[in-house]
Amino acid sequence: MLNLRAGACKVPITPSEPVFLAGFGQNRRSIGVHDDIFARCLALEKGGESIRIVSLDLIGLFNEDVREIRSCSSFENTIVACTHVHSGPDTLGLWGPSSDVSGVDQDYMEFLKKNVLECIGKAVSEMRDAKISFGTVSAHGISKNVRNRRSLDSDLIVAKIEDARGGTIATITNFACHPEVLGNDNTLVTSDFPGFACNYVEREIGGCAIYLNGAIGGMVTPDVHEGNFEMAERIGSLVGKKTIEAVDCAEPQEEPSLSLRRSTVKLPLENEVFLELQRKGVLQREIHEGQLTTEVTVAKVASAEFVTIPGEAFPNLGLELKRNMRARYRFVLGVAEDELGYIMQESDFGLELYKYEQSMSVGPKTWPILVETLAKLL
Repeated sequence: MLNLRAGACKVPITPSEPVFLAGFGQNRRSIGVHDDIFARCLALEKGGESIRIVSLDLIGLFNEDVREIRSCSSFENTIVACTHVHSGPDTLGLWGPSSDVSGVDQDYMEFLKKNVLECIGKAVSEMRDAKISFGTVSAHGISKNVRNRRSLDSDLIVAKIEDARGGTIATITNFACHPEVLGNDNTLVTSDFPGFACNYVEREIGGCAIYLNGAIGGMVTPDVHEGNFEMAERIGSLVGKKTIEAVDCAEPQEEPSLSLRRSTVKLPLENEVFLELQRKGVLQREIHEGQLTTEVTVAKVASAEFVTIPGEAFPNLGLELKRNMRARYRFVLGVAEDELGYIMQESDFGLELYKYEQSMSVGPKTWPILVETLAKLL
């Protein structure tokens, strides 16, 4: 019988020079580093099937960059997700010295891709016989939706991967919340609460802790009253404790199977501001006849499904996806394979409540096209 094999690794992707920080206003340059940001990878293999799941402490990556990473790694079955941290380097272009100038540092992007490939390679080289289990708990009270208090997914889902002796190889935490405890006044590079959460889990049970964000649009944010590093550590510790709680009741998987399916999607780019920024070179995206290309992925691991959303979906859309998924354990990965901005249902366009989200959205046809494509993969 062929056993499940797994390996995991984390590699720093912290910039060595000042960078424009992403996530709030323009012209916010870093003056130092509070804590390292990381690329983290879990590699799984069984019976000739392999999957790599990569998490990056970044605001996001465009699909063009994700496809380049896959191409350079010579392995297509790789999911690349970002935590969407708001105190890391600008990797999209929107947060430069002004709204008309990209904030992307190309030297940093080369360094980033090199280290991501190193991380994937090391995770693969560390693969050994493994077993996997899944668990879920409610993490109510850690996050809130400041636009619509009634629309929120508070479930926290975990995967724990152990070696044959019971040692931790990796732990995945999937939870929906913007990493923005540190606000616009922060000028230090930091992973925000996901980094503190990963540190907590690694101290408790070892291995490589990996944070994967969920459907965070709308606006799902930490339930805090002040933004500082002490509060970021408190939220991270709460997420870490909930992760351990879910691990303690996790269900072992017998003879887990692996599969991955991906579809390329064409979306109409209806945001005139995005189009103008693309023409100016601020957004480095490939646009053909008014359309951009993105991807959605469904990976199946035993009794779990990992479904990617290429942006910041509203919570009701993440919950809709979970209802459509067939597996017992349902991981929704936001800001994965791409960063399209906010993704909302058509009926939310035109509402004054979501004026900002509309300004940072590709357009109203995005979700109907994505959900139809995902339905064919599930």
